[in-house]
Amino acid sequence: MRKRDVLSIVEIPIRSNIVLRLDEAGKAAYSDLLDSAGPIEALDSRGNFNYHLNFLLDNSIVAKDGVVYRLTDKGQAVAQFIKEVNRVWNQVEPKLGGGFVSIVSYAEEFERETGIKMHKTLEKRKLKGRIETIMDEKNVVCLLNEGQCEDEFFGDYEEIEISDTKLCVDEVEEKDGKHNLYVICHPELPYRLSPHYLGAVLRYLQKNFGEAHIYADKKKPMPFMLRAKRLQERYEGPAFMIAPVILGAF
Repeated sequence: MRKRDVLSIVEIPIRSNIVLRLDEAGKAAYSDLLDSAGPIEALDSRGNFNYHLNFLLDNSIVAKDGVVYRLTDKGQAVAQFIKEVNRVWNQVEPKLGGGFVSIVSYAEEFERETGIKMHKTLEKRKLKGRIETIMDEKNVVCLLNEGQCEDEFFGDYEEIEISDTKLCVDEVEEKDGKHNLYVICHPELPYRLSPHYLGAVLRYLQKNFGEAHIYADKKKPMPFMLRAKRLQERYEGPAFMIAPVILGAF
C-alpha cells in the first residue's frame, strides 16, 4: 500500500487505536476495542465508533472471527507503519519546544519583522564546540537555540548594560577616501557593534519576549550575544549572535 493510502486509513485516532490494540493483543472482543478507542471518542457516539470499525473491516484491515476481531496481513503492515511514525515523532517532538524546528521558525519570524534576510538553514559553527546556528545572508547576525548558551564558548561572556552604550563615529579609510562609520560603542569594550543589527535584535526580543540582555567578551573582540533572559535563566526562545564591527563577520 502507498503511504498516502495508509495515512487516509489511520488519520482518525479511533482507527489507529483499534489497529494498535489488535496488534498488541492479537485478537479482541468488541467491548475491548471500544475501551481502547479512548473515553472521549467512545462516550461521544458508539455509532461513530461502529462506523470506523466497519471502515477497517470493509478495507480488509481488520477481520472478524466469530465474536472477536483480528488484524489481516494488510492490517499488520498498517500497524507497523503507525508504530514507525510514532517512533519518529517521539524523537522529533522534544526538539520542537526550543530546538531545531523552533530556530527555523524564529528565523522566519525575525526576517518578517526586521527585513533582515535569513538563510533559514541550520549550520554547524566550529566555535569551541559545534553550535548549530542560522545565519543572515551577510553572515553578521545569527540565531541559535538558547540552550546552547551554556556551551563552553560563552564562559568568558559578561553582561553589559544597554544604558551604557552610545552612538559613536569612527573614521574609516576606503578606496574612495575617508568616511564616517556610525557604530555603537561601550566604555568597557575595545570593539564596536552595528546600530542597525543591534536595534533590530533588541526590538525583536523586547517585542516578543518583553526584555533583552547583551553579553560580550570584554577581553577580546568576539560576537555579541543577545537573549531575552539573563544567562542563568532558561526560557523558550532564541539567542542571537552579532559580529563585532571590526571583524565584519565570524
